[in-house]
Parts: sequence; C-alpha cells; structure tokens
Amino acid sequence: MQRLGGPSLSHGLLFKTPTPSTAFQYSTHRLRLPWPNRKDAPLRNHAAPFEASTLVLDLDAEDNRYVRPYEEDVDGVPTAKLTAKARALRAVEEPIAKFEQIAEIHDRDFKNTTGKSFNHWHISDYDILSVALKGLPTSDAEQLPSTDILSTSGQATSGIFKWNGIPTRARHNYSMAIAYMLRRQRVVRRLQPSICEIASFRRGLEESQNLFRLERFITNAFQTPQGYRLVQKCSDTLASTCLKIIQGGPGSPIEMLSFLNNLIMRPEFQGNRIPSSLFRLAHEVALRCRVFTTAQKHLKTMPNPLFGDRIFAALQILEESIAPVEPESVEESRVERGTAPRLLAIYGLLTGRILGEETWQPSLRDMSFKKCGYRTFELYVTCLARLGAFRTMWYIWHTHDTEESATSDQEDGSSRFDLVSEPIIMKRRGQVFDIAMQKALSTNRDLTELAKGPDFAHTANQFHKDCQLDMEAIFKSADTISKRSQAEHSIEIGQAEEIFGKPSIGDAMLALQSYLSQIPPSHEKHDEASPPTQNQ
Repeated sequence: MQRLGGPSLSHGLLFKTPTPSTAFQYSTHRLRLPWPNRKDAPLRNHAAPFEASTLVLDLDAEDNRYVRPYEEDVDGVPTAKLTAKARALRAVEEPIAKFEQIAEIHDRDFKNTTGKSFNHWHISDYDILSVALKGLPTSDAEQLPSTDILSTSGQATSGIFKWNGIPTRARHNYSMAIAYMLRRQRVVRRLQPSICEIASFRRGLEESQNLFRLERFITNAFQTPQGYRLVQKCSDTLASTCLKIIQGGPGSPIEMLSFLNNLIMRPEFQGNRIPSSLFRLAHEVALRCRVFTTAQKHLKTMPNPLFGDRIFAALQILEESIAPVEPESVEESRVERGTAPRLLAIYGLLTGRILGEETWQPSLRDMSFKKCGYRTFELYVTCLARLGAFRTMWYIWHTHDTEESATSDQEDGSSRFDLVSEPIIMKRRGQVFDIAMQKALSTNRDLTELAKGPDFAHTANQFHKDCQLDMEAIFKSADTISKRSQAEHSIEIGQAEEIFGKPSIGDAMLALQSYLSQIPPSHEKHDEASPPTQNQ
C-alpha cells in the first residue's frame, strides 16, 4: 500500500524509489509556504465599515461554531508586541525604582554631611567603638525627627546611620554596619580641615544649639590634626555657645559641667595654655550647680584670677546656697550629699581651708579684692557670719593692723588675707562687720543658739587651728546654720568693732557669746509677739 502525500509535506516519499543497484540517490526538496505578514494592519482598520442588519448576521452565524456575539471586554485591538514582556517586568521594575529612590536619598544625606568640613554627624572613632561594644540600636532611624535632640545612645547611633547614608539593610547586620561606618569615615577624613578654616569652625560652633550637637562637634574636631588649635583659637565663641545653651537650651547645667570638665582635662590641653574663658565658664557653672569642690579645683588651675563683678556674682551664689530658699532639684541633691558637706565646701571656697587638711587650697580670698569695692567685701564677710565662722572674722579684722601682725602671722598663713588691704575698706570695716552681723541674724535668728555650745568660745590662738575649730563648729551645727528664720534685727553702731576689735581672740569670742546670749531665739520672739489668751 503506497502512502500518498503532497510535495509540501516533510515526510513525503520520493518520486522514484531508487533500487539497490543505483549508484546515486535523488535529493528531496521541501517547499515552504510564505509566512503571513503579521505587520499588516487588520482589514477592519482600513476597510469601509458595512452596516448589516441583525437578521442577516444571525442567519449567517446560524449553526456556525466559530461565530460568537461581540464582547467589548474580550474583543478589541490586538496588543502590542512588547506588552507581554513589559507586563512581566513590571513586578521587577517597581522594587528597583523604590531601591533607586532610597539610594538617592541616602546619597543626598551623605553629601550634605560631607559637604561641611565641620559637622557633628561625622563618624568618629567613639561611634564605631560604641557600635562594636553595645551593638546595633533597636530604634528605627527612618522614624527619627529632623531635629537632633536625641536622649539615648541608641537614638544617636540611629541618627548617625541616617545622616551618613548607611543603607537600611546594613543597619540590621553587625559586620556590614561597621564596614559601612569605616568606609564613610575614610571618605570624610580625606578632606582634613586646616587651621585657616577658623571662620567655618566658628560658624559651626554658633550653629550648635544644644549640648548633643556641641559635644559631637568638639569631639570630631579633636580627632583632626588641627582640632586642638582651632578649639584654642575659638575658645571665646565656644564659651558663649555654652552659655547660650545653659540659658535657653534643653541641656541641664550638670550635663554642661560634665562636658566642660572633660574638655579641660583632655590630653591635648596637658602642658599647653588652656583658654581662661573656658576656666571661668566651668567655674561659674560649677557654682550654679553647687558643686563647690569642683569650683575650687578650677580656681587652682585658672590662669587668670577672677575680679570685679565675677567675684561678687560668685559670693552671691555662695550666700544663697548657705540656706537655699527654693528646694534643691534632683540633680543638685544627688551631687550635694548632705547639708554639712555643702557648708564645709562653701567655707573652703571662701577661706581655702579643708577639714582635716593642713595644706591651703585656692579660694576666693586669693583673688584681688582691691578693685572689687566695698559691696564685695561686705558680702564676703556676710557669708562668713552666716556660716558662724566668727574666729575667721576676727582674723580678717586684725590682718593688716600693723606690720608686726602681718609678719608674725606669716608662718601660720593669716597674712594671706590680703583682701582687706584697701585703705578705704579698712577704714569702713566696722560698718561692714555691723551690716554683716545684722544680715546674718535677720536671715537666721537661730544663729544665737550657737552661743550655747560649750566649745563656742574655745580658741587656739593660731590661724589654721582656729579655722579647724570653725569647720568643726559648722559640721556640728549644720542644721541650725542652714535654717531660715527671718526676723527684724538691728545692731548698734560700733557693736561689731567692740567685739572683733579686741586684741585677743579669746576675749572677742567671749564678748560675742555674751552678746548672742542676750538675743532671744526665733521661737521665743514669736511667743512674745503673740501671748496666749486667758480664760475668762
């Protein structure tokens, strides 16, 4: 049976079947029909439309399985050639576009950070060490506000990641995060600032509106070769910036004091001249925070002494701290540790004597009082009177009476009281002591109870030993000294000269004890003012 087929079939048989004896074979030729031109537009696009009635269409389509009613959602113009490919790539292009958008944002943030030679968001060695020790932060950096007032180290690290353009996927990978931080740090350090950029450094200090920005700004500056010299040359701008932050910024004085102490004790300043403006500011902040021991240490290393209004302002803070009107804040109570240590620290800052120590410490009496005037000396004596340091007041009175007293007291240190060397002040010392005693007794009438103590009139006739007796009395009577029982009190003119003008300190203390014993305490004064009513 022969198999028939047309010439266009690939499996068609040959016209002649060769015999085995034939030496040659015939080759088959395959005829291919032309492929229809798909690029031509369909006829419905260029042919004239024909309006046929519904009946004709129905009759023509009757019993025809290839004809169906027209559906607008199904029938229409054929899709383009690349539509299917574009539809398949659409699911891939959307995340790619989002990734490129995020990458552009990170690149813009990093360019803004590196655009300035001094920027508080530059990555420092401490930032890398913090991530290496504490790990990655749990907060989301994308949700951080635009401001940089960050309270915790985790939020600070998240801000560093954000403003240095570190990708989000690297913030959840420990090794990748450190690698990105090192890379960003190397890029920034390629452009090291020079000493000629003082103007931009000052501008960066002025733009630091809170302690977080200022601390990071200074820390990053010290990690550059010229950072120490820039800080030294712009110390006045730094001090004014710190003062603005204390007055109107969100930072507390305790945090600012810690920052200033760390700044002064940096190894870059060791052996070099530290700007006096930083010392004065640290001294003032320590006084405001009532950390008097730290204020005394700053006086020891201060290159230029205080003078004028600065001494008067310091004495005002000390006078108010003896018996504070307002209750102490949580931070101050955490630093002070009690009433007696605070009063002893105030006495040490006034006189330079520390309980249990033989060496002299820097104090306000070492400053030059010659140009301070009468009011400053009066406030100084008032502070001693409110502390009950009457033995020290006697030595102030007799400091420069004669040359013999000054030379004889040089061995025990009393000659160091050169604050009353001004002749005008020496002539009015009686009035100064009268006002000081009147203010002290008017503010705290309970000071009269100190005269009832058995050791009130005890003296040693040596300045440093009498100072120790005053400190022991302050320690024992701290609760009484720190009270506020205001009452009107007037002292007779010349009463202080009659007491402290005695040549012997023992006679002066006995006379003072007799005078204070005649003044009724605050509770007796109140009882006399309002006598009880009698029953009728």
